Amino acid sequence: SWRGAVPARHAFSADGRWHFESTYDGACLLRNLTTGRELTPLISMRHAMSAGFSPDGKLLAVASDRPCTWVFEAESFQEIATLRGYLQGVSSAAFSPDGKRLATASEGREAIKLWDAESHQDLLTLGGQGARFQSSPISPDGNIIGSMNVKHVLHLWRAPSWEEIAKAEAKENTKL
Repeated sequence: SWRGAVPARHAFSADGRWHFESTYDGACLLRNLTTGRELTPLISMRHAMSAGFSPDGKLLAVASDRPCTWVFEAESFQEIATLRGYLQGVSSAAFSPDGKRLATASEGREAIKLWDAESHQDLLTLGGQGARFQSSPISPDGNIIGSMNVKHVLHLWRAPSWEEIAKAEAKENTKL
C-alpha cells in the first residue's frame, strides 16, 4: 500500500504492472507496482485530465485540459510525443485493444480524434454534439468507439465492414 493524493485521477496498466496518478494541483506519479519504483515526469503536467495505458503496458497517454495529449514510454516516463491539433482541451485517452490506435476525446466537432500509436499521426476526427466528451473507450474488437458528453448523451461510432466499404466504392465508381 502507498499513500495517495486526494483527490486524484488514476490509471492502471492491463498487466497490473503500472499505476499512474495525477492530482488536481498538477502532481503526477508513475509507479511500478512490481518494484515500488516511482517516477515523475520531466515536463509539467499541471493540466492532466486522465490517462490510459497501451495494452502491453509500454505506453502511457495523458490527456490534458490544454489542447494536447502527451505520450510517454512507461518504463522511463520519458515523453515520446505530444499530440496537438485540437481547438479545446482533451478529456481522455484510450488505446485500441491491439495497441495500434489511440482515441482521444475533446469537444463538439472534435469529439474524438484517432491517432496512429506508432507514428503519432492524426488519422481521423469524429464530430459529435455537445461539450466535453468524458471518455473514449474502444470496443474489444476495435470496431466501435464510444464517448459520453457532459450532458450524458452517449455517442457511438462504428467502423464500416470491408463489405460496406466495397459497396460504397462500387456505387461511387458507377457515378463516375
